[in-house]
Amino acid sequence: MEVKLITLNEYQELVEERSTYNRLMKYADVYVDPVDHFKIGDMMELEMGTIKDMQHHYEKGITFNDKLEFLSYITKKDLKYFGTQQLNKITQTFSYFDKGISKILELEKMNLAHNQTAVEEQAGIGLFKGLGTSLQIYHLAKGDILKESEIRKLSYGKCFQHMLINKRLADYNIKLNELSKQRK
Repeated sequence: MEVKLITLNEYQELVEERSTYNRLMKYADVYVDPVDHFKIGDMMELEMGTIKDMQHHYEKGITFNDKLEFLSYITKKDLKYFGTQQLNKITQTFSYFDKGISKILELEKMNLAHNQTAVEEQAGIGLFKGLGTSLQIYHLAKGDILKESEIRKLSYGKCFQHMLINKRLADYNIKLNELSKQRK
């Protein structure tokens, strides 16, 4: 069987060859190399809300259709437009998403993660587990529900910078309180 580059619409119409293309989309460089074909740009400059929604979907198990909807939203192009685009360009862009979200998750893990103390666990910090992305937006809006939609529109990079400042200030205050208690 000859394998050729096809559009998303052509892929959706496949019956017998679909498994071949599914394998290609998983392993072939022409389908998996991360390339920004649709001019998304730096993922850190996307809206905070979009990044957090994507993170949420990645944590739950993002689907092909989820990624296609994000691509449509980010590029402001109708879903029908992508039906006429080459499948490999779409899947390479999805790999670009994967790489960008992985980078952001690693950045957050390295810079924003908090090691829970026994006292915090005893106090019930576990109640906040599962609220991750929503909790970040809530915190940036300082609990003001009316500001949450404004926060979601800001660039992720700007929001990350504020979360990093807040984290470092919190770490500083914890350490300062510990040192102050030791001196008493």
